[in-house]
Amino acid sequence: RFWPAYESILQHSRNEKQLRDVIGQFLESTSTHWLQHVYEVFALAKLNQHLESIQAARRLIMGGLKAQPALLVQMAISFHEIYENTEACEQFRNIAQIDPLRIEGMEQYSNTLFLMNNKADLYKLAYRFLATHRFKWETCVMLGNYYAIRGEHLAAIKFFERALRLNPYNARCWTLIGHEYMEMKNHSAACIAYRKASTISPDDPAPYYGLATMYDILKMHAYSHRYYLLAYNLRPMDSRMLIGLAESYLKLNKIDDAKKCFLKAFQVGDVEGTALLALGKIYDKLEDSNRAVQAFQKYLVLYVKVAPEQNLATAAIYLARFFLRKKKFDLSYGYAMQCLDYEMTRDEGRNLMIDANQMKAEQLRASTSQPSTPAVQHNLSTADMVIDEDDEPSFED
Repeated sequence: RFWPAYESILQHSRNEKQLRDVIGQFLESTSTHWLQHVYEVFALAKLNQHLESIQAARRLIMGGLKAQPALLVQMAISFHEIYENTEACEQFRNIAQIDPLRIEGMEQYSNTLFLMNNKADLYKLAYRFLATHRFKWETCVMLGNYYAIRGEHLAAIKFFERALRLNPYNARCWTLIGHEYMEMKNHSAACIAYRKASTISPDDPAPYYGLATMYDILKMHAYSHRYYLLAYNLRPMDSRMLIGLAESYLKLNKIDDAKKCFLKAFQVGDVEGTALLALGKIYDKLEDSNRAVQAFQKYLVLYVKVAPEQNLATAAIYLARFFLRKKKFDLSYGYAMQCLDYEMTRDEGRNLMIDANQMKAEQLRASTSQPSTPAVQHNLSTADMVIDEDDEPSFED
């Protein structure tokens, strides 16, 4: 019942098994305390099981533990980690209303605002805490994110380094420094920053993902694949990790493994909406047209409001061409009309609409020019046409 003891377990557990053993002991225990359930929330988050952590926190709140700021912060961080940034922002706003001066965990709010490109709210957050908590490392992270969103990468690095001087064992700061060096195309410095982050926090997939991205840019695909695999092992249900791993398999010409990863990314919830499009392209290269069509059709249904125009145009033009070849002119016309919404496919879409109409008209003309009943060849002689009196049908009773 002493919370610092639970915190010590969280900090000093070196592997997943130790954390799970403690959770298992709590579940088997007949006398449970509410702090054990709070520990479960934080332990699940450390195990990168953020959805389960959110569910555990909600059970606590519904069970009578009111909205405690520490619990809400962990929920918001978990929402951020599963890319539910709108929900994360809502939780952080609730925290600000409950405890306006609370700074613990609010640096993650600045990370969420950065990802949402919300400059105005990020500015307000950073300078609000600059007035009240000038010498806290969290404030330095907020200011670093503010300068990063403005594209002032050197200023951002300066504030992230200041945060590290105040909190030397913060792996996330090293990861953010690595991101800024990547923006500046200083790959050697980015590599050093990411490696320091992975040394401090080996359970965090972010530095491994950063290293994988860096090696991918440098076209060192074997190294890139290695780090994507490390990031995936830490968070196997994360669609971004799966898509990165799938793309690395593609570059290593391992098509079957790439297909499996893209398919799993779609099944677990494709955040960026690229798995189905990539699957469609793979099936097209493998000349599996039916599966390619299914993938592209589902992509247009699910992601028509959120996907980039270029991706939507790629799917629509493929379907318009496919159905024109299959002489399904109405479907081809519909997808060709959809191509008119995108500049890169507008001209071809217009041409496909004309072709579909012309080919449909030709098909109709060909069908109407034929007689309604097939001609029957009569090979009967005139003698066969003579009906004897005995052969005449009788209508008498």
